[in-house]
Amino acid sequence: MYNRDRLEEALRLLSEFLGEQTPKECLIISGGAALTIDGVVSRTTKDVDVVALLDERSIVDARPLPSVIKNASLLVAQTLGLNEDWLNDGPASQINFGFPDGFADRLEPRRYGDHLKVYFIGRLDQIHFKLFASVDQGPGKHTQDLLALRPTSEEMVTAGQWVKGQDASELFQKLLKETMEGLGYGESARRI
Repeated sequence: MYNRDRLEEALRLLSEFLGEQTPKECLIISGGAALTIDGVVSRTTKDVDVVALLDERSIVDARPLPSVIKNASLLVAQTLGLNEDWLNDGPASQINFGFPDGFADRLEPRRYGDHLKVYFIGRLDQIHFKLFASVDQGPGKHTQDLLALRPTSEEMVTAGQWVKGQDASELFQKLLKETMEGLGYGESARRI
């Protein structure tokens, strides 16, 4: 499990190992690592979720990670004693289902050294993803992260409408409304 300092160290070291080999793509990061680095939560996380790559303002699939990034991430893992999959492209499957409207406009860039630019997803998009994960995986760290973001009723309506489109099954729709009601957003749940 990695805290904020460890995550920042890993990203700076990744920049060093990339050196002049830096690909044109930049990482788009979501999840617990982004929330930890931004100081929204103080919990540890097991990985850095790469949700996509940004290539000249176009969002592209991060799977598989470009070999130059994957090789540099393995060197970081060896150097810092991290898991080999600390840079996780699993969440990149979201590109198949679409991102919330305005997603690209809310990306927050941050440089790590001379050779790595990372874009953290915006707060509203974190709310979308954390609500979806709370419904999909049940109560736990995602729900805690969602509450730490302190969404407004309107933000929950917007997120709920997007989450609703991720799975049209009757069971999922029911779980979405129950999750929102259980979090104290019953009025928002009725509006989606």
